[in-house]
Amino acid sequence: MVQPNFLKRRKVYRISLRYSGERRHGPDSSLCNMGRTQEVLMLLDAHEIRAYVDGMGLDVYKILRRYPEYLRNPELLDRAFKRGVPEKVQQRDLVLKKPSVIVTTAGMLDGGPALYYLSRLYKDSKSKILLTGYRVEGTNGRLALEHRIIETKGDVLTLKPKI
Repeated sequence: MVQPNFLKRRKVYRISLRYSGERRHGPDSSLCNMGRTQEVLMLLDAHEIRAYVDGMGLDVYKILRRYPEYLRNPELLDRAFKRGVPEKVQQRDLVLKKPSVIVTTAGMLDGGPALYYLSRLYKDSKSKILLTGYRVEGTNGRLALEHRIIETKGDVLTLKPKI
């Protein structure tokens, strides 16, 4: 299901990504549910923006492709994932050393790849974090939005990237 807020923000999201391309690091785009990975990659592909893809969104894509009859446009989805670069755990630090757009899961920011990237980029004011979807109260996602902090392994990290 596509949330209306996401549809309204697509233009802002696109402009934000284009602007971030001029910076040292691209945005870490954290996604709150599995369908968001596919939506965001298709949006990025439509604007010829290549992204690194990390997390369970890749697995969900493989499942979706088994049932093309339930997809509105399987060819666009395939094109978006072909443009995307699957990210391996051992290569995450290499991606962070160059300008990049990273689409990852764990949108509540309480675990998964998103928390890994944030733990490395939290001091970088040139980075940007783009969140889609709702952030449940009491999660790192909500803390990031409201207070610009996240909690990880007993530490409280103040986020310098734009959110």
